[in-house]
Amino acid sequence: GTEIIFSDKGHIISYSNLNINGTKDNPIIFRSNFNGTKDDNEQYGYGILVMNTSKTSIINNSIFKYMSHPDVNLGYGLMGPINFYNSDVIIKNSEFSDNLSGDDYLNIINSNFEISNVKITNSKFDSIDIDFSKGIMEKVYVLNAGNDGIDFSGSDVKLKDIFINSVEDKGLSVGEKSKILVENLKIKNASIGLASKDLSTLDVKNFDIQNSKIIAAAYQKKSEYGPGYINVTNISNINNTFDYFSELNSKIIIENQLIPVTSYDYSSF
Repeated sequence: GTEIIFSDKGHIISYSNLNINGTKDNPIIFRSNFNGTKDDNEQYGYGILVMNTSKTSIINNSIFKYMSHPDVNLGYGLMGPINFYNSDVIIKNSEFSDNLSGDDYLNIINSNFEISNVKITNSKFDSIDIDFSKGIMEKVYVLNAGNDGIDFSGSDVKLKDIFINSVEDKGLSVGEKSKILVENLKIKNASIGLASKDLSTLDVKNFDIQNSKIIAAAYQKKSEYGPGYINVTNISNINNTFDYFSELNSKIIIENQLIPVTSYDYSSF
């Protein structure tokens, strides 16, 4: 039932693990002093950074809303409101909504993690960004993202029961030698449902995609890496504009069938 309000550029920086334990009926709420109407003269609060911890942080039954990333000139280098750097974390039964700024709402870097029963809505850009980390995600719901739903770079992650709806760019974006396994994935209203690039592999079992522009794309984006790989079994494809874009040397396999190479400008992805 506790409510913690960030104002006047206030934020939390912790070099030890956090233990945030609410209950289902009385969650802990973290929010800025934003009241729904933007005032250029108001100094809103920022968010949370946990870094270089030796123990695992726990976030359970908590709500985060109206959060922002710190000003770049403060020197923290943070691109999102909620950040875990070199700090293992377990996040469950929690909600993130309506961030005011930041490239990512939740950013986990160089850490082990577990995310379960989490909902992220109305994120400015990426909802979840996982960089060079290892973990599991289960029962994650993403709604209304200004960029990607979930973005992986250099990570090894297993996902199950993921629902993504209304994202401006990619539902799942996988890059920089990531290895991602997904079971039970539903994506609606995305520009690109699945994207695998730069020596990443994305394996999806039970994939339902609807009302999206492109089902899947595999390509190379960064010159120091290589092509991307996607394998999908048991797919339901309803009312999508295009099917697949597979760059030379990349591979998309759908129901054990290799998709032909497609000519396309992948720099636009």
